[in-house]
Amino acid sequence: DDGRRRFDTLAGEVDMHGMTLTGGLIQSTGSSVEPSRTAVGVRAARELRLLADYDAQLGALLEVFLAAESFVQVFRDDRLLIAVRLPPGLQRIDTSRFPQGAYPVELRIRDVASGVERREQAFVSKSRSLPVRGYPSWFAELGQFDDRFELDPQLKGRSFAQAGLAARLTEQLGAGVRAAASEDSQQLSANASWLFPGGQFNTVLQVDSGGALSSGFDGYVRFGQLSASAAWLDQRSSLMGEPTRRARLRLGYQRPGGLRVDLAGVWSEGDTEAL
Repeated sequence: DDGRRRFDTLAGEVDMHGMTLTGGLIQSTGSSVEPSRTAVGVRAARELRLLADYDAQLGALLEVFLAAESFVQVFRDDRLLIAVRLPPGLQRIDTSRFPQGAYPVELRIRDVASGVERREQAFVSKSRSLPVRGYPSWFAELGQFDDRFELDPQLKGRSFAQAGLAARLTEQLGAGVRAAASEDSQQLSANASWLFPGGQFNTVLQVDSGGALSSGFDGYVRFGQLSASAAWLDQRSSLMGEPTRRARLRLGYQRPGGLRVDLAGVWSEGDTEAL
């Protein structure tokens, strides 16, 4: 309304030694409890996008040992996911185009020379919200909110610092911790994620220096053509906004090869930011 342009990101970035250094106008790292906000500051992080192997970024590892050159097909519920010809030895199959989720697959392996075929069972676990196993991710930020860039007047001039660490514990379990502080409050939070066949469940707990406890969860599940997702947040304190309570529920039906129907409901209290 006052004719000013609004910038969300205007920063310099350097990738070095497996991490990213960013400075300028940045987006603070959000969480299930705290939203992401525009701030002037610096950020250091271990970014998954710096890993050369895109397959590893998604946390899926599918390997097969071949005694001779073979033609390998991977099926999920009799649906072909990939077909590839591989040399002998321990070979890693590219799962970058596989769907997200946790599910069993069948490998059909045919020896190129003899034509003999064998079958093996395996399990694929992929999720963008879980860190790569063996590659913990972390971040650290220091900044200040400026009303020239952040429209929430309550954040004007507030400085903040936060850091977090996340790791994948098993193929299906992940966990993380986060600490944050401003001039008048400090927070500590922990989260956990469970990836299971047909769905995923995430939960978070946060406590501040005044003893206020915030909690939340979100998840989804699929049964054939039916799907459901739900989320709940009871936020008692916030460094980057107003405390709020909100919930979301969605039910869906996908007709095979045709129409998709969704029924969704959203409820919120306090913060009117859209879910």
